[in-house]
Amino acid sequence: MLLAALLTDYELGVVRQIPMKMHLTMDAILGLLLAPWLFDFAGLVWIPHVVLGLGEFMGLMTKTQPSRRGAASSLGMR
Repeated sequence: MLLAALLTDYELGVVRQIPMKMHLTMDAILGLLLAPWLFDFAGLVWIPHVVLGLGEFMGLMTKTQPSRRGAASSLGMR
């Protein structure tokens, strides 16, 4: 997850090779794979997996393009 964040084309990306839409798609897939019922370990520790999985899946609501006004105002520039 950290490597994908470093390689994503967004404000905090270092190498910027992965488009934001692909990053969000990978997050959604990871969120689905964290479902404890998929691999039949729901009877063990399942709450952290559900919480993390939902968090990853919620990334689909992230904007894929930064707003110009929001970026400049957050840096104190006009």
